Amino acid sequence: MYTYGYTVIAITSAALIVMLTTYSKKNRLRSVFRCSVLAFFGKYSYAIYLFHMIPLSI
Repeated sequence: MYTYGYTVIAITSAALIVMLTTYSKKNRLRSVFRCSVLAFFGKYSYAIYLFHMIPLSI
């Protein structure tokens, strides 16, 4: 995992970002990632991740 796993994950993530930003808007995968439900949960889950230690430490 340490030798190849992280490298494969990084390359795959970079390829996905490039594909989602350069392909046409009619691309099926791009429309899945532009879904408003995913954006809603992504926005709030990141905020929960950032602030979850505050209530736990009190």
